[in-house]
This record gives sequence, structure tokens and C-alpha cells, in this order.
Amino acid sequence: MVIFPSIAHGLNEVALTQSNRSRLRQYEKQILKDLLQAVKKQPRLKTQEILVGKIITKIIKEMWWINTLFAISLETLNFYLQTLPCRVCDQINTHVKELKATLALHLSSLYLDKEDRRRARSLMAYVEQHDLSFRLLSVAGVGAALPVAVLELTLTYLIILLQFGKLVENQLIVNA
Repeated sequence: MVIFPSIAHGLNEVALTQSNRSRLRQYEKQILKDLLQAVKKQPRLKTQEILVGKIITKIIKEMWWINTLFAISLETLNFYLQTLPCRVCDQINTHVKELKATLALHLSSLYLDKEDRRRARSLMAYVEQHDLSFRLLSVAGVGAALPVAVLELTLTYLIILLQFGKLVENQLIVNA
């Protein structure tokens, strides 16, 4: 930022006396000259640049559907990226359930000897003990249903707050 010498003096208009008013006018003239010089140094737009800007504006106005399509695509991508971890967690939980079902099926088969049954039971106990699913804030399980669970939780607490507000409002009216 360029500070011109006349602006750098820092005029205090409140402390001016009658004799200083002529100096103030001189400073004002100098400030106006400095501003005019600064404006003259600014590059002007060429006629071609102005025409290109008008053409781009016209295209944007006529092709509103492209902007709408772009916005919808961007929001869809944003939603997909936000729900992707939930879907991955859901796939992991599905594979864990399949593993438990397979182990239970092998335990009930007649073809396993004692050692294989012991291994299958220990693997089943390990999978039960170290479950890969977890709950967010001990309320909602992380999976494909997480966005819906968060929305349900938000709406539930919003309804509770609204009811509590009505209760407080009614108590204040009765006590008044």
C-alpha cells in the first residue's frame, strides 16, 4: 500500500484553529492531487477485454443450467465423500458377521477334529472380544446408517429443547 506524503501527516480536524484552516485546504488539495495521480497510474481496461467480459456474462446468463448441474454435481460429490467412511465401516461389519457365521458353521460340522474345533472356538472368541465395529459417542453405530442416526438424534434433541422452552415459558406466565 502506497502512502502519499500529504496523507501521512495525520490531520487532526478537532484541534484546528481559524489560522490553520488555510493549511487544511492546501492539504485537501494535495490529497486530491495525489489520489488523481494514483487513479491515472491504474491500467485501463482495453475494449477487447470489456467485450470478452460482456460475452462471458451473456454465456453465464444463457447457460444457467450448466451452473445448476455443476452445483448439483459438487453437492453429490460432497455427500459421497462424507458418507464414504460410513460405508467402509459398514462393509467391515458385514465381513465380521460373515466370518462369525462361517466359524459357527464350521463348529457345527462333523468333519473337524478336536484341534480344529479348539482353533475355531478361539478365533470366534477373539472376533467376539475384538469387534471392529464401534459407536460414535456411545449413541450411534458407525455404518451406512450413521447420517440418518445423526439426523434423528438432532431432531430428537431439538424437540426436547422446544418442549423445555414451552415449559419454562408456561411457568413464567403462571408465576407472573
